[in-house]
Amino acid sequence: MKWIAVEVEGNILRLWPEGGDEIRRTLEAGVTLASLIPEIEHTVSITADTQILASGMCHELCSGAVKSVPCRPPKARHLTPKTIQIDPRVALVPPVMQDQPTGVMHHEVSRIAGLIACEPSFDGVACLVGSNTVWAHISAEEIVSFQSASTGQMMRALCGGRLRVGDGFDDALSAMMSRPQALSSRLASLQAALDLGRLGEGDLMAQMSGLLVGAELASMRPYWLGQRVAVIGEADATEPYQHGLSAQGVMVEPMSGAALALAGLATSQASV
Repeated sequence: MKWIAVEVEGNILRLWPEGGDEIRRTLEAGVTLASLIPEIEHTVSITADTQILASGMCHELCSGAVKSVPCRPPKARHLTPKTIQIDPRVALVPPVMQDQPTGVMHHEVSRIAGLIACEPSFDGVACLVGSNTVWAHISAEEIVSFQSASTGQMMRALCGGRLRVGDGFDDALSAMMSRPQALSSRLASLQAALDLGRLGEGDLMAQMSGLLVGAELASMRPYWLGQRVAVIGEADATEPYQHGLSAQGVMVEPMSGAALALAGLATSQASV
């Protein structure tokens, strides 16, 4: 095998041997630089000269490799930090940071690179949905600015589930778009309704999703209002954002996060 593209998103490991079909694994312990090669070898056969292009692994190297916005999405490159031993076959996509507000992107960088590779003239906002949501302003093939939201993490902490669209989602989202400052009290009311048997688990999750997504959209209004918006991620994860943005009259362009990750990593293949 000549090369393999690798993306680490939390505890999800995605592999594309020779840029082919995706192989996906969910690992309870996650992936570190030390465990990356063993996890790859556990899944596919690689040789001593296989080129490994990896995204999402640079949290251990932020101090020495990070890029600051505005910048073009960096390509994978060989890093030789003093404190961490890296297999020479591995080229890593450096993270991108921002000072105000403080933020850092990891695996999202290669997805933005893929978006730009597929549409070099893209001028607008990428909404990258995952455990966190990242809103990135892209223009002239550069990441101009970005802001992150921990909405997905909040949903899991509150009810152990994922954001979803269902009965009550639209009304809850509309309420938050009007009064985002009422989020905490509205969440408490939902919990009380569940305790009193006035609300089922399914409706609770849909309404809670509407509240959380609505509060996020209200806070991110400068990023999506009047902008071209690409919503990037897995279909089930992006649905609440597509639904919520469409309700605000935004023309949403859904895109596969995995497909863009591969496209972004492939841009590094010839330069490493």
